[in-house]
Order: sequence, then C-alpha cells, then structure tokens
Amino acid sequence: MGDRFELSFKNKVVRMLFFIMVPTIVAVILLPLITEIPTIYMTFLPLVSWSVFLFGFTFIKEN
Repeated sequence: MGDRFELSFKNKVVRMLFFIMVPTIVAVILLPLITEIPTIYMTFLPLVSWSVFLFGFTFIKEN
C-alpha cells in the first residue's frame, strides 16, 4: 500500500505532466483554427511533448 500513486501537485510527475501536456493539448486544438499549418505538422507537437515528458520521467525516477 505504500507504493500508491499520489495525484496531487506535490508529486513531481503530476506537475510535469500538467505543465507539459495541457499547453500541448490547447495548442493542438487552437493552432489549426488560428493558422493554416497542415495537419501533418500538428502530429509532431504531441510526439515531442511526450518525448520530453518521458525523458523527464526517467530522469526523476533515477534520482
């Protein structure tokens, strides 16, 4: 029971997920509406965000 996942901003992983992925979701929704960027380029934004998140996650878990 000691390894339960704490879903609060005290948890570094939750903060990192919130600060990286929420702006990404907003950008992916709003950028096609505001600009005329092709949709194929919009697929790279979540990919880069998840890569940054996973890199940070592994960095946090190593320490």
